[in-house]
Amino acid sequence: MSTPAPDLSADSTHSILEMPGQSALSGFRLERLLAVLRQADSQIAAVDARFTYFLQLASTLSTDDRSRLNALLLSGEPVQEFAPGSIRVYTAPRPGTISPWSSKATEIIKACHLDGVIRVERGVSYALTFAGEGTAALDDAVCDRLFDRMTEFCFNEPSAADVLFDIHEPAPVNTISLGS
Repeated sequence: MSTPAPDLSADSTHSILEMPGQSALSGFRLERLLAVLRQADSQIAAVDARFTYFLQLASTLSTDDRSRLNALLLSGEPVQEFAPGSIRVYTAPRPGTISPWSSKATEIIKACHLDGVIRVERGVSYALTFAGEGTAALDDAVCDRLFDRMTEFCFNEPSAADVLFDIHEPAPVNTISLGS
């Protein structure tokens, strides 16, 4: 079983829990992704990917609740471990949206009486290993190859995941004339 990361602060009433998950890409897809990433930075020696679950919590979860969440989210698969010293990059659905995966998973979690969970969202965490000394900061060219700008966003710190759960009022509707 995995040991989830500590709760990440979101605001005074809710916290965000990051749970590491199972492998997100097959070996073949990882090889293809590595080739694409090396076009942006030839110092990238390896890439790995795992699902990461971000949970918005209303209250602290008991040990039993965390075990049930592991059983639900991991489905018996082991947590994908990353190489020590690798640089992490996260991708997740765009803020302000609720993904179809999130809607169904949250519904299942509620049906399992895990009442401390308000919502769950799934992202992918990438671990990049660099040859030699490595690069302390990733450039945009590398990050741009890891996500789809239309449906996802990319971030380097798990604490940035709190924007996944922000609630915004819809913008007013405008009409734009396309021609006369």
